[in-house]
Amino acid sequence: MEISYENKDDDIIALLHHQMDTNADFKKRKLISLVVSPLLIMSAFAIYSIVKQETVTIAAGIIGAAVTFIWNWRAYRVNYRKLVKNVKHNRSQKEVLCQHIVTITPEGFTEKTAESQNFQTWKAVVDVAFTPDHIFVYNTSVTAHVIPRRELGDALFR
Repeated sequence: MEISYENKDDDIIALLHHQMDTNADFKKRKLISLVVSPLLIMSAFAIYSIVKQETVTIAAGIIGAAVTFIWNWRAYRVNYRKLVKNVKHNRSQKEVLCQHIVTITPEGFTEKTAESQNFQTWKAVVDVAFTPDHIFVYNTSVTAHVIPRRELGDALFR
């Protein structure tokens, strides 16, 4: 079977999302940033307000926790796009954001672009991950061929 597609910025962002969402260390850091940090801030202000008997500091704690949560949540949402922009700006991405032709055979997986050709046996493929919008064929634990399903059609997956 031969598949032809072109990767866009959003496809690379989807790969970053998939890598981060499946990484245990990243999940732990995200949980700490989005849940634990705001709760610690709110708890510190609550304890201070009890000790000083000032109710206004509880409101400050709630506001501080909300700001911390919103700031961290926004950072996790926006940083993927910034990372892709920085990579594109600092390095040539002619082998990533271009036309790809993938050939799938019983022996392995071949990818061709205008500049290169790469063959991997199925034993060399580390993982294949499916999301609603993409198929990620990992050739290492951190690099993958990103195949957008929008260019394949639903008929191949039913």
